[in-house]
Amino acid sequence: METDVMVSDNQAILIGGLIQETSSDQQSKLPILGNLPVVGRLFQHRTRVKARSEIIVALLPRIVPYDGVYAEKESFEVMRTQTPP
Repeated sequence: METDVMVSDNQAILIGGLIQETSSDQQSKLPILGNLPVVGRLFQHRTRVKARSEIIVALLPRIVPYDGVYAEKESFEVMRTQTPP
């Protein structure tokens, strides 16, 4: 997933979702009696199970203050790249 958004500090954003639906048939029966032709259905139990799951991406950005140590390190790196060796 890729997107560009502009949000303020501590402002939540939801990005789409993925939905998955599954269905399955389950059968239970009595041994031997459930396999008989015609009357076997009387000894069987069938159910259809449907399940749905959804994944949602939620982002809550937090802006970290720019510390003076990092500012000094960055200015040193910039100065080092601009001066010849």
